[in-house]
Amino acid sequence: MSLAEELNSLKTNLAQTREKFITDWTIDQYEQLRSRQAKLHRTNCNKYKDTLLQHQESIENLRKNTCFNEKALQEKTAKLACLKQELEQLCKENAKVENYKETVSMEIQQAQQTIHYNQEALKTTSTDLDQEQADLQSQADIYTESLDMQMKKTPGGRIQFIFSSLDRKNPDLTCYFFTKLSQEDRKYIVSDCEPSVPDLDQLVDKLNQTNNLRSFVVAMRKRFKQRLASR
Repeated sequence: MSLAEELNSLKTNLAQTREKFITDWTIDQYEQLRSRQAKLHRTNCNKYKDTLLQHQESIENLRKNTCFNEKALQEKTAKLACLKQELEQLCKENAKVENYKETVSMEIQQAQQTIHYNQEALKTTSTDLDQEQADLQSQADIYTESLDMQMKKTPGGRIQFIFSSLDRKNPDLTCYFFTKLSQEDRKYIVSDCEPSVPDLDQLVDKLNQTNNLRSFVVAMRKRFKQRLASR
């Protein structure tokens, strides 16, 4: 029963008591009734006082909880804002990584194409070199006997030209030089000439201009013979 209902009930009881007192009750009865009503009133007052205190405590707890919840909400809002900024930064970095991956992928594809092209070019170059060395060997075989010359394949793709019977006094004395084709510019390279020939560079230049290996070999044999005669 609420406080208002209690008050209405009390008013009704007082009115009834007054009426009864006026008509029937004696002084003793009135005192007994007043005592009971006063006791009931104190009981109700204490009861509603305790209820009021409980309500006040509940209100205070709600106020504290509200302050705490507001603070927690502010902290969560701030944390959410930070997380949002981090997410945006991660999205930007992820976009950069994706762009970098695409760039690297394209570079890898280009590198693979270049490697494949170079491998094919090397195969072709190797085949051409083998053919040219075979041609050199074939040409050399033609005039080896007439020039008292031998040819030997050596490591590094070089061919050694060995001349003998250049000195009548010492027919076993040999002279030689090495030659090979450059893979870069397809020119002849002559090295390790023994004995040395003073105009070797000019002879090699002429060889690369005319591509006439037979004339070069003949000229080298002549130079070797002159060097041996001058000793």
